[in-house]
Amino acid sequence: MGIHEGKAILVLVLALTACETGFSESDIEQTKQSIRSEYEKRPGLTVVDVQMIKVSPTKLTGFVKLKPKGLPKSVGALGEISKECSATMGENRQYIWRCE
Repeated sequence: MGIHEGKAILVLVLALTACETGFSESDIEQTKQSIRSEYEKRPGLTVVDVQMIKVSPTKLTGFVKLKPKGLPKSVGALGEISKECSATMGENRQYIWRCE
């Protein structure tokens, strides 16, 4: 492979990356933060964890773990509530998420 061929491949990879649709790593982090913020607004709940993974370019799946405030630490994970979450991105890079 010559020097020019290597540069052409690199340019093609960069062009494809720039045109990529769907969730980027920063979109995933933003989604997780949005879920965390929404549940932190609810009185009586503490957010323990939020996880989201990409299952396709435009779909995320994961969970939010919540714990009622005021539970003794001795209860541990027994008092936690887990809700399944999903997020979908549309053509205009807008996304929606929901946890059930």
